[in-house]
Amino acid sequence: MKTLLIALLLFPVVASAAPLFGVEWDLVQDGTYLASDCKELDGPGIEAKNKISDVFDFCACTSTIIAPQVRGLGNEEAQNAINAALHESVAGAGCDETQVYKLAEGRSGSRHMSYFDVKLANPKLVSFLVWNDSYEAGAAHNSWNLSGLTFDLASGRKLTPGDMIDAEKFPLINEQIREELANASFAEFAKEQLDGRSTDFLTPEGCNGCAYYLSREGVEVVFQLYEVAPYADGNPKVIIYRDDLKPTIAEQL
Repeated sequence: MKTLLIALLLFPVVASAAPLFGVEWDLVQDGTYLASDCKELDGPGIEAKNKISDVFDFCACTSTIIAPQVRGLGNEEAQNAINAALHESVAGAGCDETQVYKLAEGRSGSRHMSYFDVKLANPKLVSFLVWNDSYEAGAAHNSWNLSGLTFDLASGRKLTPGDMIDAEKFPLINEQIREELANASFAEFAKEQLDGRSTDFLTPEGCNGCAYYLSREGVEVVFQLYEVAPYADGNPKVIIYRDDLKPTIAEQL
């Protein structure tokens, strides 16, 4: 797990005239809830179903969903825009019911959680990777979805790849990504995925089957689960180094 469920307070090193801001976590959903497959059962029926198995409680869903939030930015309009987008990144990640179910506390079959990494934070830019992790009762293993979000702190605007990379570089970058995947340890799995793929990975508008964020090295492209690699290999990453970025972005890293 990249960033555990802790209050993360991050203070970038800034010049005295630059705005000082922090990143904290905001608890969106926490607790054990009545899960959707139990909606038709009454209270006694739920209790009886719970007694069938000591391993799984198929009627409950435990959720801990957090969203990163920027505090103390100074520009309230920009801060509100950033935080709204960060909340949206975990929308739908939690349990689908809101009725707290006390009887099943600690014995839930389905689990949902989110956590995040701050990948870059300086006086001009902040970039996040948000993980939405879920396990459905009876499944062989958990799964997760990644969201990358990079913001211009002055305006609160979410940056697209086209804001970071010149348009004419995308064809070559996508070819380089394909070559790296073809030479990876999971190349045989990747070949099957790539042979049937007609879309680019990274476009000026976004990322297909992947998430992107900024780090001090450049734009990092991380692939969703199963997109190009088997489960055991997780989320492969390709870095587009700062030399390939727009100078206005590279000089801010």
